Amino acid sequence: MADKKKEQAMVVSQEQIADGIFSMWIHTEAAQSARPGQFISMYTKDATKLLPRPISICEINKEDSRLRVVYRVTGENTGTEEFSKLKTGDAIPIIGPLGNGFPLEAAEGKEVFLMDVRRMRNEALGKRVVKALESRNMEAYYASTKEEAVQKALELMEEGSSVTMGGSMSVRESGLLDAINAGNYEFYDRDQAATPEERQEIALKAFTCDWYLGSVNAMSENGVFVNIDGNANRVAAYAFGPKNVLLIVGMNKVVKSEEDAVQRARNEAAPINSQRFGLETPCVKNGSCFDCKSSDCICCQVLVTRFSRIPKRFKIILVDDVLGF
Repeated sequence: MADKKKEQAMVVSQEQIADGIFSMWIHTEAAQSARPGQFISMYTKDATKLLPRPISICEINKEDSRLRVVYRVTGENTGTEEFSKLKTGDAIPIIGPLGNGFPLEAAEGKEVFLMDVRRMRNEALGKRVVKALESRNMEAYYASTKEEAVQKALELMEEGSSVTMGGSMSVRESGLLDAINAGNYEFYDRDQAATPEERQEIALKAFTCDWYLGSVNAMSENGVFVNIDGNANRVAAYAFGPKNVLLIVGMNKVVKSEEDAVQRARNEAAPINSQRFGLETPCVKNGSCFDCKSSDCICCQVLVTRFSRIPKRFKIILVDDVLGF
């Protein structure tokens, strides 16, 4: 977040392209570092609306330092309605670019195409999983994009709240971590700890904070989710402590059954995370779980969550995207 700062962008042009849908070009320094798949946070001038609105970047013109955003007006007296009234030359405060963007280097030389049928399938399945989670005393939502997921998360989390997280890649890849850092939150960031003792102290704050952010290693279609941990700080916080647990879950983690969820957690998520951490385990060398007892093993605790005794303590946002491992 060190290179992200709030700036006064300028509206170059704006037009309504459909009912309630607007296309806006803005002049901003953010265009120089922006990548496809990222977003910007746009602020209103209404002092009662403290949270910025995350809007996807639709087009980038680095030569003229311009970005194009396309957004939908979500209702009367909303931030997006205020944006729709802006004219050429008007100033608008923004922060960005945020999020990781698409890995263009990995796609170089390959034929890439979009499959709307995949989106249709994920939406149908996602809405069914939402109902299954709600039946388990949890609050759940489906978002068609990472930006919608971040918007919903920020709507749920009151500014000034205390927030912490583990090492979730889904939270990072969605752009939520960037948005938290850019917002007005008391964020306990263990990655900023100077010593192991300070890191432990920050980790313990998870049990009394307002929000714990994370994801799952796998989730079944009937709403049961599985998490595997080495040090147990993450699964401990999921099971007890924080007032709210907010999970960002890519549809790539949804599987058919509870048994499939355990298998995915152990044979896909755990080996990949072990490789990511540079550990010496059989799954790193062989690509799947060997039920080892290695000193580097991260499959020390397996948490299966099937119900929330505290109503709506879990807030789960399913996202039509590939997030995490």
